[in-house]
Amino acid sequence: MTVLIPIDRYRVDYEIGYGTPFSSFDLIVLGAIAEDQGRGIADLARLLCLPQRVLVESVVSLTRIGWVAVGSSDEEFEVTHAGRIAIESGDPPRPEQIEARQNGVVMDRLTGQLATLRDVSYWTTKRLQETMIEGRSIWERAERLQRDPHLPMLDAGRVKPLLRRGGVHSGWIRWIADPIPQLEAWLKVDVGPEGIISGIPDVWRGALEPRLSELLGLSVPSKQEPREHGGTLAHTESGRSWWVASPEKLELVKGGAEHWAALQAAFVSAETQLLVASAFASADVLEKDLRPLVVAAVGRGVRVDLMWGYSKGGGEDEKTVRALKSIRAACDNGHLFRFNELPSGSHAKLLLWDHPIEGFRGCVGSNNWLSVAQADYGVNHFEVSAELRHDGVVSDLCTTVAGLWSRTEAPLAGASDIWHRTASELERRAIGGGDQFRVDGCSQAVDLHSEGRPMLSVVRDFDHEMVIRDLLLGASKRVGVVSHKLGPKAPIRLASVQYWPQASRGTRELQVIVGSRPENDGALREATELVHRMGGNLKVRAGVHAKLVVTDDTVLVSSFNPLSADPFGTAENAREVGVLIRSKAVADAAWAWIDELAKVPDA
Repeated sequence: MTVLIPIDRYRVDYEIGYGTPFSSFDLIVLGAIAEDQGRGIADLARLLCLPQRVLVESVVSLTRIGWVAVGSSDEEFEVTHAGRIAIESGDPPRPEQIEARQNGVVMDRLTGQLATLRDVSYWTTKRLQETMIEGRSIWERAERLQRDPHLPMLDAGRVKPLLRRGGVHSGWIRWIADPIPQLEAWLKVDVGPEGIISGIPDVWRGALEPRLSELLGLSVPSKQEPREHGGTLAHTESGRSWWVASPEKLELVKGGAEHWAALQAAFVSAETQLLVASAFASADVLEKDLRPLVVAAVGRGVRVDLMWGYSKGGGEDEKTVRALKSIRAACDNGHLFRFNELPSGSHAKLLLWDHPIEGFRGCVGSNNWLSVAQADYGVNHFEVSAELRHDGVVSDLCTTVAGLWSRTEAPLAGASDIWHRTASELERRAIGGGDQFRVDGCSQAVDLHSEGRPMLSVVRDFDHEMVIRDLLLGASKRVGVVSHKLGPKAPIRLASVQYWPQASRGTRELQVIVGSRPENDGALREATELVHRMGGNLKVRAGVHAKLVVTDDTVLVSSFNPLSADPFGTAENAREVGVLIRSKAVADAAWAWIDELAKVPDA
């Protein structure tokens, strides 16, 4: 049987920046060399009280631009004439070249997944009508599936990972326009007599294959397993961009008290920008808990953006907007406080802010920052987020936020532009930044991970389906899944563990934690039986709101419920944001937290 899956092709216009990013720190190093010609790295380290590694990077940059030259010995440096002119001007250089580019991306209209034109071969309607097989056109013979009308509009945040930047260490995304629809077309796949589906691109298989099996009434998803590579799956790794981080640049935030402390710290320490995104907002929480934090931050000149995603109905949205307007009226610089007055459709939960010393920070995970009262952040409030101090990852999060703002009401268009500019500057800063560079593809990422360097990658929207499936399939030692809700999709998402080799099942640990018992026990019963067959354990633990997947040395921390379609009925257009972390230390910490929850009796 031939099946035609609807797809859309989009054009994406964007700009790439090239050049060496400089900062005021480079001018400080330049000045230190100028004060005493002939100083070496060791001298600078003692004078500035900084690690030699950091100074080496700065001196190399200054040498490349022609402001510093090697002195009479290889260990001494001197400032050139051009360098002295730079010192007098007091401004860091911006040797930047801008290149306009255009790319094409394709969206699967069943699950909302994206791919580049390199990854997908599609058919136009005309070609299908003209291609004959045994006297009939493919168009006539095939079963044509319907487009899902509820998928979210495509924006810059979703297409950014697919755009080429040029050299890995030289180019950065400077600007991305909203994607423009170009063509409606079809992906042609074939279903064999045993239900095996062929023709699905590797980059889409994780989410599209189970969805097709469900729509076509196949008994099980195709048993063709993706190719494994180093404990994860090759087709996932090859299409994903990773940022390399230092271990001290990330940590897990666990439990209610830690999340409330993180929220307070963001408001208190933000220097110029702060964003809080939450699936829900509560008028009472805004008035009682957030008002003093917002007023104080805006009062010292911080631009504060609050974004809420879902409607509660029954007049609650109007109360929320009134509370937000009341807070704005109480601010001395009310124009710096922005918020959406209509639901954004986003299920994302994150904080973004610029710390005056440590730079931009992000906190991504499960916590509804705008709807949980301070009094509710108790010992039985189980949340997990990842706090990140990494320019590259935070840049990707800023682009995602810019895309979310671009689809809200017109008065907030300026918010989108500001976050686009922030994303550009952060990525520029990260390129060539020593311990936080970007790698693309599978082999290099695996090699770096084997050296103990944490790897970070932002996961958006429907990409979660594929990532979770591939994590479960590629696990060799342990699997932990924590989900606030358990819905009809739970058995489908857990089905990947059935493909573990029979001989190795006893060597894998499997723990599943669910935050509440569903109204319909059918899905819970089926999921429990599946987990038990695989030698695992499924617990219902009241108060768990975390969304977490741990496999071996990899962790997915997200707003996406791993075992449920969105419980509020908006799964198809919900926006989700998470971060994929490859770090043994973080995975061990997450596993210990899951193990602790698993020891508590069922709810």
